[in-house]
Amino acid sequence: MVNMATHLPVGIVLLLSVLIANINGDNIYRLCVTNRVNVLNRCQTVKRGDSQVECVPVADSVDCALKMQQGDADFGVFTAEEALLASDFIDKSVRVVADIRHVERSTDPYAFEAVAVVKNTYEGTLNSLKGSNFCHPGFAPGGLWTDSVLKHFERFVVSTPCEKSLSVVEQEIKALSHFFKSACRPGPWVQDDMFDNRLKMNYSNLCELCDSPKTCSYASHESGSHRAALTCLTHRGGDVAYVALRYLRQYFGLESGFTAMADMNDFKILCPDGSTEPLDNPSPCAWVQQPWSGVLARRDIANTLQPLLLSWLVNQPIDLPAWQEALWDLMMEPDHVINSVSSLLSNFVRQSGETRQACSGSVKWCTVEKTEKQKCEWLKAAVQTHGIQPSIDCVEAKSNFECWGHVRDGIANIVTVDTEYGYIVRKSFNLSPLAYLDSGLNANYQILAIINSSDKQIKSWQNIRQKKACFPEFGGLAWISTVATLIENRQLARMCPHAAAMGSFFGGACAPGAKDIEHTRGSGVVPAKLCSVCSTHNSSDSCSTTSSSVYYGDLGALRCLANGFGNIAFVDYRQLQGSNGRLAQDIDPSAYRVLCRNGSLAQSVGLNVDNNCALSYGVGSEIVARADRSETRNTELTELLLEMDQWFGSTSPSKMDSVFHMYSEFQGTKDLLFKDATRGLVLPNDVGYSYVNDYKKLQDINSVCVKTRNSGVAIIPSIIVLIAVFISPFVI
Repeated sequence: MVNMATHLPVGIVLLLSVLIANINGDNIYRLCVTNRVNVLNRCQTVKRGDSQVECVPVADSVDCALKMQQGDADFGVFTAEEALLASDFIDKSVRVVADIRHVERSTDPYAFEAVAVVKNTYEGTLNSLKGSNFCHPGFAPGGLWTDSVLKHFERFVVSTPCEKSLSVVEQEIKALSHFFKSACRPGPWVQDDMFDNRLKMNYSNLCELCDSPKTCSYASHESGSHRAALTCLTHRGGDVAYVALRYLRQYFGLESGFTAMADMNDFKILCPDGSTEPLDNPSPCAWVQQPWSGVLARRDIANTLQPLLLSWLVNQPIDLPAWQEALWDLMMEPDHVINSVSSLLSNFVRQSGETRQACSGSVKWCTVEKTEKQKCEWLKAAVQTHGIQPSIDCVEAKSNFECWGHVRDGIANIVTVDTEYGYIVRKSFNLSPLAYLDSGLNANYQILAIINSSDKQIKSWQNIRQKKACFPEFGGLAWISTVATLIENRQLARMCPHAAAMGSFFGGACAPGAKDIEHTRGSGVVPAKLCSVCSTHNSSDSCSTTSSSVYYGDLGALRCLANGFGNIAFVDYRQLQGSNGRLAQDIDPSAYRVLCRNGSLAQSVGLNVDNNCALSYGVGSEIVARADRSETRNTELTELLLEMDQWFGSTSPSKMDSVFHMYSEFQGTKDLLFKDATRGLVLPNDVGYSYVNDYKKLQDINSVCVKTRNSGVAIIPSIIVLIAVFISPFVI
């Protein structure tokens, strides 16, 4: 036999050696690890010794799925909900190689099964349940069952007539109220407390079977429980209960160690096809069958990784090498064991059929560009897999302004807006807030009036008249904060619109966007002098809002002041800071001084002042919809946002809070759909948030104009208007 190695180049021999080493098991397998576990030390330990595993940090299960699809991670543990969501996007890229079961239920094929139980006297079809008494396990914040499971039986049995005068949620509850004679359906039906109370008052028969109808709760647990639902069935006049199979077996003494609380012969299991089965059937019909958490691996390494995992994650982790103990802690839960599985993801997560009501409708969310739409599509799938209604559809636009136009025109229904553009979307696009995004104090805006520290002429607002001003953007936060401050200090007449008044007050200005119809729609005659300071710079688009405009934005406005083109700049101090909270290196704070809101100068030079000195401060972003929406539509949109925040928000109490973090970056891109710093939602009627109240007050001042005795609105002499028309105006 010829030794081929002696006839091959050295480089080829080395390459073959590497490949053979990999085949022999020297591959490194990358495990997705979320921040929900204390991973730092374990991830260091898991790389030690002869380990073949290393950690890949991920934000959530969606991030892990995308990294596996792109080849940046090899495997991860997914709950059933996470796997179900991922199956819509990466089914062909991965395989399920194992599941993780509780040690006492290692032979159970499912983590849980939902069943319906009826009295033994029940005969007929599912429609025969009309007029019966229904016992539900309840809606508990942070519970293991999503709405998709909790409402599956209801949505399958009870059809919901479409009533456009009611929100989707109320349509569903009204249908249940008319179908069942009475019920106990404990826990919060919706996330808004006032709306929840109103629903329970209007459809009180759905609480009549509860131990406490007034609070719509079982005595054993405010938000309900499976055992309480079975007690409702057996002792409180119920006719049908929807519960987990495990609790049913315990309640009727069918599981060892449990005493029967009722005679099993008096009840039977109701199947989705209307047939019935005895309670002691070892494999009864179920309405929902939820798999255990599974280990997903990239398709090309699944067969190689599976036996390795089973050898690493032994079911009695005693006296293991340190790296194996660390791996066990990262992937497993106490009292759980790993079980070999070989399955397509779509087969692994297969559940009962979709029960979405035909008239549930959808909410069209406007996105800008491809990546934001991709994140929206994942959010849409998460909403659907969790059974939240109405559903979401994603609409893509080329720019923020096009998005706002889509919402105005009904092409889209909802969009998140930076409060920098809050005035513009109200004035030019007739949009109004559904919710404000609570992002913490560091993410709020703080508008400052800044002068050069060497300027000895400006000491108060009176000294600003006929001076030249630099603004980041026409109609932005700095613009409307200046309007409000000048009115407050009796320096600016309440003229409608304010553009003419600002043109009269300042000797010149640079307000990028003052020539743009999208910025100025509804602003009447916009004086040309609002771009006069920009034009002193040699650039044809110096008053535009493009990146090539050197004076556009907060840094641009400060540059306008620093270069001597303006006497005062109005900027958002937060935008001058980097992510570390520090000013950009080329900004020398000692070169500037702040003119405070009350007309006095800050005590010392620099830009670091408190909110009392700032012209305004407030929340950084908001979610908006058409201002002329009906009360029903407003309720529907608000409830959708609250449900999403409950399940996918940063402070979600859900045990499945790693499914999808809608307030996190996506595909390495920040601030898509929402600001990444978002902590939660603040509704317009919530009054306990000063940074929201200040922002609302700022908008109110800019939206209200004093009417004149003679006719209308603007208190601007006609001669000024005529002059403005002839001096190169921008008439909208």
